[in-house]
Amino acid sequence: MNIDKSYQKTADLSEKLADYKKRVHTFLSAKINPRRPFSLYEPIHYTMSGDGKRLRPALTLLTVEAFASSVDNALPAAAALELLHNFTLVHDDIMDRDATRRGRATVHNKWDLNIALLSGDGLVALAYEALLETKSEKILSISRLFTQGLIEVCEGQALDIEFEKRNDVLADEYLDMIGKKTACLLSMCTQIGGLLANVTTENIALLKQFGWSLGIAFQIQDDLLDITADQKLLGKDFG
Repeated sequence: MNIDKSYQKTADLSEKLADYKKRVHTFLSAKINPRRPFSLYEPIHYTMSGDGKRLRPALTLLTVEAFASSVDNALPAAAALELLHNFTLVHDDIMDRDATRRGRATVHNKWDLNIALLSGDGLVALAYEALLETKSEKILSISRLFTQGLIEVCEGQALDIEFEKRNDVLADEYLDMIGKKTACLLSMCTQIGGLLANVTTENIALLKQFGWSLGIAFQIQDDLLDITADQKLLGKDFG
């Protein structure tokens, strides 16, 4: 193994991810900052300005770049996926009664429940607005995929709440729940990236499975951290 080349590839990827994060941040700021009333958009801006990894837009843009020469046309869709993800966090924090997220007060804790609910709803609307800025012949397929993913996220959250009242949840039930709650969103990222890059149907299926498997692994790790990690290091309440 050539250590120098491996280090260079890692450095190149880190630089690319930082560039993606900056571009998504610029897009989101332009969409959110000028809007009024402050009672709605201040908590939305607060949510989107947290120290998030921007994993979902990065995954979308990396997928596009793997098959196409430019990611410019994918930026609105990538931002839409980040907005949708943050909607799930705001509402998840409400349902879990969490006081902190990413080392800061959650929206319902910093403001109140009504503002948090409205902010979450606003994030969904902004996500669709951003998505519809995507210039692609496949926008209808992308919109259908986006909507189905949102439905599955809600189903997964409902199962999560249901399972909190049970002590007999089977492994297959757990995997189904995290598949809907987490993996489907990462799978959406890879599929939408593939659609925007005009890949073949066969490659879309492979990208779907890759995103799904990545999401399952991500959520299992997150659940293990909830059990084993220090709360201060984790930056959020234990689930």
